[in-house]
Amino acid sequence: MAKGRLNVRRGERNNNQGLDMTRKDPFEWMFGFGSGRWSLEAKEKYPDVPTLIICYQKGEKKKKWDDHPIYLPMLVLPKQKFVLMFNYDYEVLHIGWDGVRRIHGSVVHIDIINDKVWIQYDGTSQPVAEALLEAGILREDIVLGFHPAELRQYTDFAVS
Repeated sequence: MAKGRLNVRRGERNNNQGLDMTRKDPFEWMFGFGSGRWSLEAKEKYPDVPTLIICYQKGEKKKKWDDHPIYLPMLVLPKQKFVLMFNYDYEVLHIGWDGVRRIHGSVVHIDIINDKVWIQYDGTSQPVAEALLEAGILREDIVLGFHPAELRQYTDFAVS
């Protein structure tokens, strides 16, 4: 691929000081960035060019963001129905529309809990745990959270 687009969104309603949304758990969002006009515009105006949209969230404590600004990336790939979103819980999502049908599903979900990497869901063809090992993360620091607690002892990874 020879070219791509970068679109940084800072919030038009508040003088580009960052998006001003209240934080919610990932599955509480009825409609997210991936179904908004920014991703639709990228698909319509630039159908042959990948677009990385970076949404700057102010991160104010009063909006449940713990006073930590955050950048939420989403990737719009050429000629694809879905938008890949990476949210504040280290999750990669398929988000979009298939005609009139809403698409919203997790591809990978990872949390950091008590200094351990918890793989909550892995819908990839190559196991995320193996990639983490190759990146230098120790087995005892990886928890396969998608297995029931009583079965984790039979894996080669941490129990909790």
